[in-house]
Amino acid sequence: MSGGLKASVDDKQRAGRSPSAHSQQNVQRVETLIREDRRLKVREIALRLEMSKSAVERIIKQLDFRKVSARWVPKQLTEDHQAQRAECQTINAARYCETLKKLKEVVRRKRPSRLSRGVVFQHDNVTPHTANMTKHWF
Repeated sequence: MSGGLKASVDDKQRAGRSPSAHSQQNVQRVETLIREDRRLKVREIALRLEMSKSAVERIIKQLDFRKVSARWVPKQLTEDHQAQRAECQTINAARYCETLKKLKEVVRRKRPSRLSRGVVFQHDNVTPHTANMTKHWF
C-alpha cells in the first residue's frame, strides 16, 4: 500500500484498561452493591468498584435495573407485584362502577327524562375506566 498505511484487520494490543470491566464477576459485584443500597449513584458504584462510569451504566442496563425515586429497582415486576397491581385495578374499577351507579341515581332523581332519551358519557382511558368490570357495567 502506498503512503505507509498498513492493511491489517487483526486486533492489536492497545494501551489502557483491558475490556474486562464487563466480566461476570463485575456484573455480580454491581448487582450486589445495588441490592445492598438501592440509593447508590452510578458514580458511587464506579468509584467503589474502580470501574468506569460507562461500564457501570452498561452493566446496570444489562441487569435491567432503572432508577425510580432515587432507588434502583428491577424493571420487571415480580409475580407478587403483578398480583398487587391487578388487585388495585380491580378495587379501583369496583369503586368507579359504584360511583357510576350513584351518578345514575342522581340523574334519575334530578332529571328523569334524561335517562329515557339516553345519556352520552365521556371518560378517558384510565385503567379503571377501561377495566372489564366497567365495560360490563355499560
